[in-house]
Amino acid sequence: MNLLPFEISFAAVFKEIAAYLMSAIACLFSFISPMEKTFLPLDAANLQAQFSVISDTHIEINPAEEGVVRFQALREGLLNISNAAVPVDAVVMAGDNTENGQVLEYMTMYNYLRRFGGMDLVIAMGNHETFGLNHDQIYSRALSNFTCPYNLYTGEKISKAYYFRVVKGYYFIVLGTDEIISNTASYISPEQLVWLDGVLKQATADGKPAFLVNHQPFLGSHGMSDPAEGMGEQNDAVYEIVSKYKNVFYFSGHVHFDSPSYEHTEEGVNLIALPCFGKSGTPGGGVQVEVYPDTVQIRGRNFARDMWMDFSVGLTLE
Repeated sequence: MNLLPFEISFAAVFKEIAAYLMSAIACLFSFISPMEKTFLPLDAANLQAQFSVISDTHIEINPAEEGVVRFQALREGLLNISNAAVPVDAVVMAGDNTENGQVLEYMTMYNYLRRFGGMDLVIAMGNHETFGLNHDQIYSRALSNFTCPYNLYTGEKISKAYYFRVVKGYYFIVLGTDEIISNTASYISPEQLVWLDGVLKQATADGKPAFLVNHQPFLGSHGMSDPAEGMGEQNDAVYEIVSKYKNVFYFSGHVHFDSPSYEHTEEGVNLIALPCFGKSGTPGGGVQVEVYPDTVQIRGRNFARDMWMDFSVGLTLE
C-alpha cells in the first residue's frame, strides 16, 4: 500500500542518487583539477553583467525515467553555467521549477543549486508551484513552500510571490500570483500592480535596462491565442504599466517552446519567451543575457549540452 500522495519509482530514485553522488565526487576533484571553461561572452572587455535564464525545469520527486532526465539536465546545465569562462552573475528561473510545489522537490532543487550552481538566484513562482500535494491546496501553503527555501538559500526575506533583487546594479523584478485561481493562470492583485509601477519607475530612472520575470507570457504574444497560455485577467493591466517604461525586458516560460522567441512591441517592450528546460526533447535550453554599456545581447543556449542555439538578438538601449 502506498502511503505517499504520489507514485514513486524507487529504481529511478536510486539511479538519481547514484548520479548525484558521482557528480558531487566529480565536483570535489574539480577543485584539484579544475574543469574546462565552457562559454564566453561576445565582448568580455566591455561586459557589465551577464546572467543565465531558464524556465520549466519541472523537478519532480517521483522520477520515473523522464524525471531522472530532468535532474540530469539541471545538474549538467548548472555545471555548464558555473564553469563559464567569465563568471555568471545570476541564474534566473522563470517558474514551474518544481512539478508540484512540494517541499521535497524544493529541497532537491536547492541542493542541486547549492552544489552545482552557487551564484545569485532570481526565481519566480509558476502555476505548478501552486499545485502542492493536490490541486486544492491553499495558497498560503504554496507560498510558504516557495518563499522559505528561497530565503534560506539566498539570505533574502521575501514574504510574497513578487519581489525584486538588484544584481550588479541591475533590477530583477519578479511577478507572481497572489491567489490560486486556476491550474494555469495567475492573479496579479491591485497591490502588486501598484508595487510594480513603483519599482519599474525606480529601476529605469537612470536609463539602465530592467529585467522583469513572470512565468506566464502576455496573451497574444509569440503567436499564442489560448487564454490558458497567458497571464490571466490582469494581463492588460500589467502590460499597461510595463509599456510606460523604456528598456524593459520581460522573460516568461509556461508554453514549453523548443527554442527561444523574441518580440519587440509597438510600445517598446522586449518580450522573451523561454524554451522549456526540463520537459523537452532536448532538455537544457535557455538564454544567456549579456549586458553592455549601450546594448543587451540575448543568446539562445542549451546549457545541458554545452552548445549555442540558433537564436541571437542584440538590442540597443534607448
